Amino acid sequence: MRPRELALVLAFPTLMVAASPAAAQYKWIAPNGAVTYSDQPPPPGVQGHALGASPVARGDESGVPAALREATAKYPVVLYTTTDCTPCQQARSHLSKRGVPFVERTVSSSGDADQFRKAGFAENSFPAVSVGRERSVGFEVGDWNRLLDAAGYPKTSVLPPSFKQTPARALAAADSDRPAAGTGEGAERAAADGQRPRARPAALPRAEAPPPPRNPNAVRF
Repeated sequence: MRPRELALVLAFPTLMVAASPAAAQYKWIAPNGAVTYSDQPPPPGVQGHALGASPVARGDESGVPAALREATAKYPVVLYTTTDCTPCQQARSHLSKRGVPFVERTVSSSGDADQFRKAGFAENSFPAVSVGRERSVGFEVGDWNRLLDAAGYPKTSVLPPSFKQTPARALAAADSDRPAAGTGEGAERAAADGQRPRARPAALPRAEAPPPPRNPNAVRF
């Protein structure tokens, strides 16, 4: 390789760093050290960040920043809503403004109501929220903030502008997606070997949590 060509090759990463397009929204560094600017998020597994925002890792598709990962892993937030529920809209807006990633489950059928009671709620009152194992019924800003503070969620949003909450789903439909007992990879492997799937030991009975206190702001289903 000629000296002039070698100099151009060595200067290429520097040129890429300097050539940040005005329309670029994301920046990331490839394993070979090359810096990329793009209007698309970095590919999964590549560290990057939205320009003008705090760095986020794209190890998964949620795009949750590192400051939120411990809280979301230990104390996931589930919002339970129903139709024609103004307090539900207020609760959803509050979680979004605070920057809390949450899963929303709607309760509008008898099947949904059955699953709602199995989740530990004594009566069909909405909105309801679970933060880890803690539950609250009826939207009251101070009570919900205390739960979120105790779980370690930041008081102000640190989510990147590109973050999108998971779309709401009916509670019974979401629960039906869970694999049934005796199915899955282990059962398929046993069937291929001509053996019966090995039964799992029965789970120990779990103590029932006391019903959350009734909140005057709750909407009855």
